Amino acid sequence: MPLLNLQGFKSRVIALLKHLTGLTPSGQLYELELAKAWGLFPDRSTNPLTMKPRKYFSQSDEDGITLEILRRLQINNGQFVEFGVGNGLENNTLVLLAHGWSGGWIGGEQLVVKLPTGGRLKYWRRWVDRKSIQELLSETEFKQLALGAHVVSLDLDGNDAYFIADLLEAGVRPALWIQEYNATIPVDVSWTIDYNATHSWEKDNYFGASLKHLATIFQQHEYTPVACSATGANAFFVRNDLMHLFQDCPTALPEIYVPPLYFLQNRWGQKVSPKFVESLLK
Repeated sequence: MPLLNLQGFKSRVIALLKHLTGLTPSGQLYELELAKAWGLFPDRSTNPLTMKPRKYFSQSDEDGITLEILRRLQINNGQFVEFGVGNGLENNTLVLLAHGWSGGWIGGEQLVVKLPTGGRLKYWRRWVDRKSIQELLSETEFKQLALGAHVVSLDLDGNDAYFIADLLEAGVRPALWIQEYNATIPVDVSWTIDYNATHSWEKDNYFGASLKHLATIFQQHEYTPVACSATGANAFFVRNDLMHLFQDCPTALPEIYVPPLYFLQNRWGQKVSPKFVESLLK
């Protein structure tokens, strides 16, 4: 019986671990050290909304920022609407469902979660463009939910700026709006993609809008930016009539902007099970 080639076995194990963890010269460890050397990491401790990061079901620390904002607003149980929820296992409102909230999801993907009829969560599966948003707003059930929502989250990798404007102008005015931004665009540049109803993200930097462009839209509708997520994926906007509760938070874009640290998004604990999400809805 041939002897086990221990050296070859060891090499294969190391290669597998590198593949699974991203710890390769071109992977996450290298990018992490490079980001540190370049001083790309903002000081998260200067903003009370980001100084104690929490991630449960979101991409990074969106969950913790959301819960801290809602704590200040003293909203313990409310309604939400989220556009762009993937397959239902990672998004910005699962944490609200876990806290007993109700709401609606809108997106084009097939959910891997079975939703009970007449439960706390409804899914409108459809391709989102300006026309379908107007159609949604013409539906009584969705319109009542959207107009009464305390939290709106929108992450559609494309025409987001146009959808935001349409929803705000239709009277959708939540206390908190969580919005994906394109962190690859400099913080002092206003930019958005051209509207294209059939746009599909091609895994490059042609998506969405810059933080400045979004902030301008929200400013026109009396919202103020108060934080960005740790990876530079989402920005948080609070309605101006509630800003007296956030006087200790920075609001200038250069102070809250986070560059595209997308490589920080990795596994966190055990993967979320569809059965777990379904259990939240019982």
